[in-house]
Amino acid sequence: MLVQAACCGAPYTSTLDSMANIAEPPFLLDSARVVMYSETGGSDAYTGRITVHADGRWLEPVPRLAICEDLVDGDILILHCDDSWNVLAAGGAKSVEDAQRIAESAYSGVTSRWVLYRALTANEVTELEAEREELRLLAKQLPKQEGDPHAV
Repeated sequence: MLVQAACCGAPYTSTLDSMANIAEPPFLLDSARVVMYSETGGSDAYTGRITVHADGRWLEPVPRLAICEDLVDGDILILHCDDSWNVLAAGGAKSVEDAQRIAESAYSGVTSRWVLYRALTANEVTELEAEREELRLLAKQLPKQEGDPHAV
């Protein structure tokens, strides 16, 4: 089934299949709104073409990925997660489509497993907007650091 939606000001298309039965992540992961999520296929699907360095070590293949919108500036993030949706590492992408391409480079076949996140409830939208406002205020208070994509 093809689903068309708009995220971050741009439309995109996603293919949904049996992966719709995987455990849904929270709508916010590390203060970023989940747009799409997928199981990767883990080590069996890992291509080795993309490597991730986090906490001073190379990250092993992860079981789950989430494509998210950063609440401060709207940038697209690829979050590398464990089975419980704990974020182990993050990377940036130019768009949702670019994030999907990067993910496919790392995990063969992940393109067919993306699940579009459901519409948020009214309470979730309220929580998201409050979080966005708080994060943007904090970002304005922090001194700009060279190379920090979140500094304003």
